[in-house]
Amino acid sequence: MSLTFKMMLRRLRGRKLSLTLSSFIVAWALAMMAAGLYSSEAIETSASSYLDDSRMPDLLVSLYEGRTPEEINSALASLPVQAYDLRLKETGQVLVNGSWSQATIIGISDPSRTDISRLTLLEGRLFSTPSEGVVIAGGKDIGGTAQLLVNGTSLSVDITGVVRSPEYLFNELQAGAIISGSGGATIIYIPLPTLMSASGNNINDIALMVDGGTREEIAASLVSLPVSSMTFKEDHPTVVFIDMGASKMAVMLPSISLVFVLIGGVSIFITMYRMVVSDSRNIGVLMSLGMERWRIAVTYLGMGMVTLLVGGLLGVLLGYGFTVAMTSLALQMMGDIPVVLPLSPIPFLIGFVITALVVLTASLVPVLFVLRQDIRTALSYVPRSHIWAWKGRGRSLSTTLGMRNLLREPKRAVAIMIAVGLTVGAAGSWLVLLDSSTSYIDGQSSSYLWDVSISFTSPRDQSEAMERFGDEMVARIMPYTILSGLASHDGRSTGIVMTSSPDMGGIRAWELRSGSLDFSGAVIAKKLADELGGGTGSVLSLAFGGKNIDLMVTGIVDDLQTDAVYTSNEMALSIIGEDVCQGIYVSLNSGQEASSYISTVSSDPWVAGVQPREDVVGSVHDLLASALSLFYGFFVLNLLIALAVATSAVVVSASERDLEFTAVSSLGLPRSFTIKSLLVEAALLGMVSSLLAVPFALLMAQVFAGLMEEAVFYIPVGMTIAAALTVLIVGWAFTTPSAVWPIRWSKRLDIARTLRERLQ
Repeated sequence: MSLTFKMMLRRLRGRKLSLTLSSFIVAWALAMMAAGLYSSEAIETSASSYLDDSRMPDLLVSLYEGRTPEEINSALASLPVQAYDLRLKETGQVLVNGSWSQATIIGISDPSRTDISRLTLLEGRLFSTPSEGVVIAGGKDIGGTAQLLVNGTSLSVDITGVVRSPEYLFNELQAGAIISGSGGATIIYIPLPTLMSASGNNINDIALMVDGGTREEIAASLVSLPVSSMTFKEDHPTVVFIDMGASKMAVMLPSISLVFVLIGGVSIFITMYRMVVSDSRNIGVLMSLGMERWRIAVTYLGMGMVTLLVGGLLGVLLGYGFTVAMTSLALQMMGDIPVVLPLSPIPFLIGFVITALVVLTASLVPVLFVLRQDIRTALSYVPRSHIWAWKGRGRSLSTTLGMRNLLREPKRAVAIMIAVGLTVGAAGSWLVLLDSSTSYIDGQSSSYLWDVSISFTSPRDQSEAMERFGDEMVARIMPYTILSGLASHDGRSTGIVMTSSPDMGGIRAWELRSGSLDFSGAVIAKKLADELGGGTGSVLSLAFGGKNIDLMVTGIVDDLQTDAVYTSNEMALSIIGEDVCQGIYVSLNSGQEASSYISTVSSDPWVAGVQPREDVVGSVHDLLASALSLFYGFFVLNLLIALAVATSAVVVSASERDLEFTAVSSLGLPRSFTIKSLLVEAALLGMVSSLLAVPFALLMAQVFAGLMEEAVFYIPVGMTIAAALTVLIVGWAFTTPSAVWPIRWSKRLDIARTLRERLQ
């Protein structure tokens, strides 16, 4: 065994705790980076496998007027169609626990088709007779027999099973939310002839598997049909939500892990620097004996390798565990999609390589500092071993000693404070994000100026609708029409949801970012503007089936519905028709009258569904509640890392003062003197680091919000006094306990052995 290898083992034994803590930090960094990349790949693989197996339609077309199968077949003749399904979709009502509730009723010809939109049976069996049906999972419990009301016609359907459909994978999500779901609504599949007979309507919904063709070509081919909306596969809520989840994992976690990589590098640098400086005499002796400097450097670099290997092994295990847990949780939220973990070592290799570069650099740089010295300088190194006995006014000697120990080397003290401050700031950034998200979502949910939203079974005349649903409880009625389509600008295109109304300004209070609330053009969501690369004054081309309009962007607003376009009825006249609406927003004289008004209008044959404003507000807050565990989880994780970094720094500092602790004990001073000095040192470190953490928290919250904007939605970040105080207090509370380990170490210190080794 070589001399240098023995020296490395000796130093490893002497720095077990510091190197263990550094390995712990490295492991978290590698695990989060690998888990972010691997989780993204696993989500995409699992979702892609599910969508392929379930034959998610390439295109969904909705018609505002029914057409016969012959007319539709003629219109589809020019398209390269692999398979298609003609359906009738009606919005009706279902009797649930003695009261009528909104339901979506879909008539299909064959529930067992496997070539397009395959239904996955979860319970029971598929229907086989005209009086049977199945329900989509996630809706209300309607019992074994469903009492339906469709266009004023009563219908009794025996429910034979519960199914999952790729088109309604997120049935629990609220319609009109960030990702529009069906709001936990009741969605029932029944035989097509049964629904056509009950409603008296023809086919109004088409699912297509298309073999090639651009969006524009497909839209032009459907010009003969009365298309109200076209939803391409990549714009469907199922696909969009899955992509967002995968992007969120791929962007956020690796970005957050870079903070841990940096902190781990600083922690290792501090440990290695103090170790090398303390070994300066030994290094000088080795150089005087003729040992080559690179061999000495390799010895200390080996310690970094040990830290890297231990942290890397633990990080791979943690990363795999994180991936399984996060992927399972994410896919469970995405309709309980089966987990498919791809065999891909690349995420772990990327995480290991990046972490290795930081760790080895942090290990090598301190060694090079010492090896640049000549032999005389290295041999003349004398460690600081005296006690600074000056006592300030109002301060005890132990307090002064604790302050002096923290600041004995200003450069190292600053590095430690910045490292701990960064970690506490990373933890605090999640509190800032949570506070900002809560304020933003509260503002968005309170911006609605209506009390009740009513959707109609079919488009209606605006004047008739306003007259029909106006009574003494109503203060204002605002007709609306909502269409799904495609927006294009400067070579970019994306799916949109356009809302038009003659009274758009009365529907909600807008948070304007640029331009003006001029609905003679298009007022669009900020995220949509970023995706299309347009701003105020840009002209968007909007396509709805075979109909197109061009609108100038007059304003950009903050909006949780990231694909939203708002305009007046006049600008969308060629698309929606004159004086036509799909529903109305109703503002009441008193919000307390909402329940009474809803019970009055629910039985109207025009009404497909009624939604009070509180339900929309509740769904938005449910969205935030689902993210709370993520916010708090990262908050606690970062605090644990902060404790590890602070402990590592204090342990390194304390291990250099063995002669100081020995001198204090030999002078007969009580052990409480040493304990108090260490507590003062840790508390002062925690306080200064927490003060630095406040601006770090705001800065990193803005960075993380920018990453979330790319993957999910925009959050304006701001720090309140309460959030700043929380970061300060919690950061101090988590870093001060770092004194526990050096206190225990000082208790086990052998006075005689220390004096013999250090004074010989």
